[in-house]
Amino acid sequence: MKKIRILAVLAAGLAIAACTSTAEKSGGTETYTGTGTGFNGPIEVSLTMQGNRIKDFEVLSSKDTGFILRRALPVLKERILEANSPVVDSVSGASFTSFGIKAAVADAAKKTGKDFGSVTFMTRGPEEKPVTLKNVSTEVLIVGGGPAGLSAAIEAGRAGAKVIVVEKLDILSGNGKYDRNFFDLADTETQKKYGFEDSADKFYGELMARTSGLDTPERLRVFADWSATTDAWLRQMGVKLEFLLDGKRGHMKGETEYAGEYIQDALEREIAALGIDVRTGTKGTDLIMEDRAAKGVTVQHKNESYSIYADTIIIATGGFAANQELLKRYRPDVADYPTSNQISNTGDFIPVFEKYGIAMANMDRLSIFSYTLIPSRDLSSSTEPGTEMILINTEGKRFVNERSSGIDRAIWAQPEKMAWYVFDEQAKKAGARIRTQIEKGFGVTGNNPAELAAAMKVDQTNLTAALESYNRAARGQGSDPAGRNPASMRQLTPPYYALPVRPVVHMTKGGVMANEKAQVLYENGTVVPNLYAAGEVTNTIDGAYAAAVIFGRVAGTQAAAQVAGK
Repeated sequence: MKKIRILAVLAAGLAIAACTSTAEKSGGTETYTGTGTGFNGPIEVSLTMQGNRIKDFEVLSSKDTGFILRRALPVLKERILEANSPVVDSVSGASFTSFGIKAAVADAAKKTGKDFGSVTFMTRGPEEKPVTLKNVSTEVLIVGGGPAGLSAAIEAGRAGAKVIVVEKLDILSGNGKYDRNFFDLADTETQKKYGFEDSADKFYGELMARTSGLDTPERLRVFADWSATTDAWLRQMGVKLEFLLDGKRGHMKGETEYAGEYIQDALEREIAALGIDVRTGTKGTDLIMEDRAAKGVTVQHKNESYSIYADTIIIATGGFAANQELLKRYRPDVADYPTSNQISNTGDFIPVFEKYGIAMANMDRLSIFSYTLIPSRDLSSSTEPGTEMILINTEGKRFVNERSSGIDRAIWAQPEKMAWYVFDEQAKKAGARIRTQIEKGFGVTGNNPAELAAAMKVDQTNLTAALESYNRAARGQGSDPAGRNPASMRQLTPPYYALPVRPVVHMTKGGVMANEKAQVLYENGTVVPNLYAAGEVTNTIDGAYAAAVIFGRVAGTQAAAQVAGK
């Protein structure tokens, strides 16, 4: 079993080198280029061979998410160099990116005369010899390496507790890494610069109003109070969220710089600085219970299981948006939707909680996003003023009032279960997210309806009619065929842009019940001794990302205090 080397991962980055020739010789080595296909398109690598051995390789270009690539690359490189072959296990949590890199290495190697055979998405390394893993003990055990788990580990580690973090994927990070902005920070330095007056009390009042009794006043009070201290906590780690997306609480690093990736990098740096024992590729499978008290967790690494005993346990395994069977059980109406969530969010501890009579609530509540960029998990659409748009199906027809409810079902009912998100230059300039996606080459463009239809591969007559009828209504020259209020419409003028989108289950909101101290509760309302939970695994009705960090901090603080007071 290997512990993740976080500093190496963060330092790796993308090695973008100048393009080399097919074979470049230097100092007894030869360098070749090869290409594979990742999640978002081609991945090109340069492969350096020394004799019959793979000496090194670097990624020259890729459209895959940089955040994922930076973490997967050092892990995958270690495996390939050690095996002297691209026929190795992919990095879980980065399967498509791993496949693209492995295929590119194999392609480059073939140019040296070294044929590793067909490298497919299912290609794995040789079966490893069984290893007997010993049971271990610690003071604080955290199951899950996303924002909630890492925030808990930081607080517990700073308090002097001995901490182990297990993460079932080969790389750290949960769903938070995809988040554009950090909602629900209160009383921050950036808010003051923007002139937005805020406080914990003001935020608490808003939380009470918008959650409609779905969370307890005590938890919401803690959420609000800790929200007002989290800006300073993040700044201590170098995280300065200086842009307000909504002018209120939607904090970003910059107008086009996402908060999630920025925060995750900082959390991992702090974990490394604290020397916390992090075990990736290690899945929590069950609680160890004695006299109705949690005493540890059984975990699985590859095909071997062992036990980690702990004075306190924090469950931060995320939700179940990536588990179709659980979605069928709790929300059959959207069970066939894809997810923009982390692939590891499969609700692993839901049957465990049921087994021990631990309370869960609001399991049917989740977040649906109507516009996710195909083929990625990136959310699309923009809500800034001026970002007018229409939805077009694969037949070139406009099929829905874009301001109505149920957009996700309307898109899912279309041919190929997708739509084109069509907008113009004014919207592109106003909307940071859609502008970035067009600039990265994920969409198509046209100087007129005919060019756009050709780029979208839809019927030109239908698309032209859709644009003309929409624009007539926007000019006040008739009603809108889709039922929009003309007063809310703006003409779309060339050049036109289109992004392919589909609806997704973004996250689940129901989960295990925990109190304001992040202590897990039995179905009768009593506390499960020694057991805490934070993040999407909990019944968190509001402020998912902020709540993950905040209640992760609460759980880590409480667990460490319990250890110190035993």
